[in-house]
Amino acid sequence: MEKMMKRLLIVIAILSSIHAWAQQGIKFEETLNWEQIKAKAKKENSYIFIDAYATWCVPCKEMSAKIFSKQEIGDFYNKNFINVAIQFDRKSTDNKRIKEWYNDAKKIKDNFKILAYPTYLYFNPNGELVYKIVGANYDPTSFLENTKLALDTKTQYPTLKDQFVNGKRDTAFLATLIKAGINSSDMKSLPTFINSYLKSQTNLLTKQNIIYIFYGTQSTTDFGFETLQKHSEAIDSVIGKGFSRKTVNRLIFNETVFPMLKTNAVIKNYGGGMIDYQGDLNKSVDWQTVSNLVKNKFPDRLEEVNRFSKTLYYQWAEDWTKYAEVVSEYLEKKPNQLNPDELSDYTEVLFQFSNDSSQLQKAESWSKLSMASKGTDPIRYKVINTRLLYKNGKKAEAITQMQSVIDSLGQTSGQLVDEVNKMKNNEKTWF
Repeated sequence: MEKMMKRLLIVIAILSSIHAWAQQGIKFEETLNWEQIKAKAKKENSYIFIDAYATWCVPCKEMSAKIFSKQEIGDFYNKNFINVAIQFDRKSTDNKRIKEWYNDAKKIKDNFKILAYPTYLYFNPNGELVYKIVGANYDPTSFLENTKLALDTKTQYPTLKDQFVNGKRDTAFLATLIKAGINSSDMKSLPTFINSYLKSQTNLLTKQNIIYIFYGTQSTTDFGFETLQKHSEAIDSVIGKGFSRKTVNRLIFNETVFPMLKTNAVIKNYGGGMIDYQGDLNKSVDWQTVSNLVKNKFPDRLEEVNRFSKTLYYQWAEDWTKYAEVVSEYLEKKPNQLNPDELSDYTEVLFQFSNDSSQLQKAESWSKLSMASKGTDPIRYKVINTRLLYKNGKKAEAITQMQSVIDSLGQTSGQLVDEVNKMKNNEKTWF
């Protein structure tokens, strides 16, 4: 009887310690759906916290283990929020609860522009998004301080926007507003805020102002557009080589060319370089008219905008012959103009979608140009070249080269390892 009591006490002690550990971290809601959570928040006058994660996201798992499990984090979040953890990818092994959230997860992703994981969303009791954090933060003190900003009406994005509408324009306020707008991926409003801020600056080429130009220049009338053209080297030194030229070309394309390539044309800018060109493809584009329009407004950009426009159009039309012709013609005219990253983009498109041997041979030759360059991403250039070697029938060379990349990275698993195994088994490595 005494031994049995000792065993019982040990079991109770173990269960108690497990329960205590589980209680000290963030407690996530496990029964309600999104509409019910919003209704509960309104009724209880409580804020909502969403942990937006994906199963493949390592930082998401580390945040869960290292930050969300801490007592001080759990105490604060459990007191101030209804906490919801939502999985945004889908797996065949997903349980019933996760599957029930599929539709709501998609709506939340689209409505609040979730482009990376982890993303943390904070809603007020009325269900309005007031704060957003993108990326992991392994410092519990810093993470908690950021969280407190979500509860302070003075730093909540809707409040800041209202103050702007009511005429507040001092530079410190505008800097806070812009930061909140960037965190909220409010690409529609950012140009207005940033234009107001930049007009007050005597030096547009500080690192901070260049970053603002990056986010805020979304049309040829925005304040930063002229700066992108006149000071491309300074801006590229902060954002990346070729950024200014590509941005100027894209903005001219958006306003002058795109409406001629699609009917019911709509551009959706999600931020982070994610742009969706919507509409029905015009199958009879008058390219001479397009060229004349660009030449009249931006004569010095004619060749580049034409190349940008045609490659995008032929990609939409899945006309890989014309696509390859446009790139080849441009390379012949201006062999040193395309940077290796742009060239790699073109080669990768043909690798994925073309099955024409002559086009793939061209793409392989382009990939060699990228490899021979002093570009910023030599591993990527080599991987794309390897993929083209394989698709062009040079299996042994491709396997050797891919294995050398894998060895240099010290990888034992992942996408590249999967690819080289497919090569060894004569399987497709493209779409």
